[in-house]
Amino acid sequence: MTDTSSLRPNIIKCVCAAGTVEHGWHPVSGEGYASMSVPSGICLAFTRHFGCLVTIGGKRSQRDVERGCVQIAGPEPIYWHVVHEPADVVEVTATKEVRRTIAAELGVPQAADLADLDAGNDCVVWAIAARLRTSLRTPGQGARQEYEELIWSLYGHIFATRLGGRPAAKGLGKLDRRRFDRVTTYVEEHLSDSRLTVAALAEVASMSPFHFLRSFQRTLHMTPHQYVRARRLERIKTALANGTDLQEEASNYGFRHIRHFQSAYCRHHGIAPGRELRDVLLRSGKQCAVSDTETENLEQLSGA
Repeated sequence: MTDTSSLRPNIIKCVCAAGTVEHGWHPVSGEGYASMSVPSGICLAFTRHFGCLVTIGGKRSQRDVERGCVQIAGPEPIYWHVVHEPADVVEVTATKEVRRTIAAELGVPQAADLADLDAGNDCVVWAIAARLRTSLRTPGQGARQEYEELIWSLYGHIFATRLGGRPAAKGLGKLDRRRFDRVTTYVEEHLSDSRLTVAALAEVASMSPFHFLRSFQRTLHMTPHQYVRARRLERIKTALANGTDLQEEASNYGFRHIRHFQSAYCRHHGIAPGRELRDVLLRSGKQCAVSDTETENLEQLSGA
């Protein structure tokens, strides 16, 4: 049996004017390590965890985390004492000023510190988290302006959809809830279909391709092509974990050239196809990009 008691998280983070974004691979909690979700932060887990033991404000409870689940922390930090599998998590924390500004603009100033919520699965949050993970794990791709925009968009979405906020301008050029649900459901049901085109998705949304493209990107902060590819790569990762042949699975989802697939997979997940998080943590053996020097280097890469 591998000794995991000395494993430490592998974290990359960047501080920008609007707050902090970070991606972390965390070892099993309860084996000499416990993780913490910071107050007023928003987390998305790309991994599934059942029977987690957490503490909030001195009170312990058990919770399950589904793959793609959004966890929102209130004024108190969340301590994760027992997590049975390695975790793949993106965490975003806006500054107090940003939170207060957004909350006031949406008419919920009392909610500026957020609340402890299990927000379930949310395609918008997932898309933003996937984009952040790719950017943070790809050398030279970090851009503070991009991170600032995503932080503002993410918190605006959470205040509007989970905390009772009301946008001053209706729609803002985004897909309405009915079209959004139709399109994302259609994507999930047709990921292996080569005919999953912009024209097909626009037809599902009952929009012209031109207006659909603009509305989709304003809603999910990805183009339809980027979103479909990201969802396919998530589906492939799950299949590989269940023992499916790599080349066969890649081909099923439209990747005809193995090198192109491996490159896309590494860029999206941050690790090579078939590798386990536990292996990554064993090889790294240290916490990444949490020191002032390393954070400064990230900011320099982003063109600060």
